Amino acid sequence: MALLVITLAVSIALTVFAYGLNASTDALTHLVRHPQLLLASLLSMFVVMPVLALFAILVVDAPVATKIAVVTLALSPVPTLVAKNQLFTGTRAEFAVSLTIFSSAAAVVLTPLMSALVGAILDEPLYVKPGALALRVLGFIVLPLALGIALRRVRPETAERVRGPALRVAQVGLAIAVVVLVVVTWDEILAAAAPSTLALIVAFVVAGILVAHAALHGRPDEAHVLATVNFSRHPAIAIGIASTTHPTMEFAAVILLYVVIAALAAAVYRAVVLRLDRVAAPV
Repeated sequence: MALLVITLAVSIALTVFAYGLNASTDALTHLVRHPQLLLASLLSMFVVMPVLALFAILVVDAPVATKIAVVTLALSPVPTLVAKNQLFTGTRAEFAVSLTIFSSAAAVVLTPLMSALVGAILDEPLYVKPGALALRVLGFIVLPLALGIALRRVRPETAERVRGPALRVAQVGLAIAVVVLVVVTWDEILAAAAPSTLALIVAFVVAGILVAHAALHGRPDEAHVLATVNFSRHPAIAIGIASTTHPTMEFAAVILLYVVIAALAAAVYRAVVLRLDRVAAPV
């Protein structure tokens, strides 16, 4: 099981690396040039989504493990689905890269603070060590993205050749890890897939989309990116936070269920956005 979780994490890191291979230099400072956009995005990710998740678990009668898993996912706002080049090109790509960098840095400070606040409200410990979180964010997101961007700047031809194979390997590895994990924990997933659990996960995904479009009203390109980021959480980071605070409780089944639902939602949402792009494109 541990090996499969590591494979899942490595696949996600490789996906982020592949996206960095296609990132422009302007993407690094995109949000520096748009501070209001940065503030709205961070509030959406680090405040609004955790608050909505907290409200949802307070009003929905679900197992304790499900509630903690959902809140933990909301407190792990490090995007993992940013490498879909069919959607994130041009302005969207610049915003996605810049948001990944700033949100990863902000997570080291804001996630422990929000975790402590939510834990106090729930009367359940949700303590996050900033140092441990920083290492996870550095290893899973920042370092792979930085390596991709650096290779693009130093060897653009190599970056172009490597990107396709890297993304394919990442996607195959991610698919294999998820499928094997689902097979291995199928009984646990079936047990976890209660109506309340499914409702909470689907509501989290829908809320992420609605919050993004409300926060970035009038900026559809950036809103499409933020919508995916809002419901795209890093499962390895979420499992790390949950298992640290509640080591005797089983979260893997619920988080795997989330991974499957979030991946399906991302595919559907991306297809809708691309269709809208084609409709809006000049003839």
